[in-house]
Amino acid sequence: NTIRRKVEVLRDTMSLSDAEIISVLERHPTILHLSADKNISPTILFLLRMLELGRDDLRRLFVSEPSILSYTTANLNSKINFFVRIMGYSIGECRKVLLAEPKLLRVSVRTGLVPRMRFLVRDMEIPMQNLRAIVKK
Repeated sequence: NTIRRKVEVLRDTMSLSDAEIISVLERHPTILHLSADKNISPTILFLLRMLELGRDDLRRLFVSEPSILSYTTANLNSKINFFVRIMGYSIGECRKVLLAEPKLLRVSVRTGLVPRMRFLVRDMEIPMQNLRAIVKK
């Protein structure tokens, strides 16, 4: 499981250029500590399937937020489920929201997303439908 293999996986699955790979590694060097076969590939496959991403969308998401490869699929699944089950987005809407704001994948569901949503809905009395529209912007 060499560095070469990790770079090949990134290059092959997302058509990343060497410049993009260098940029990502400069911002998130811990990717080099991940296993190509046990971490990187399964996470990429999970995101492709769960969000019904095309290669270009995956590339955009990863270049914007390279830390996503460090998260477990269970962690990413909980975040996607938050947007689909709690916020009521379709997978397509969830994909659009996350592509527009990839940083949302860094936020904890339990200590970040849920408390903020509860505050806005309960305390600020923003109807869920309005909140969904706000987040989609």
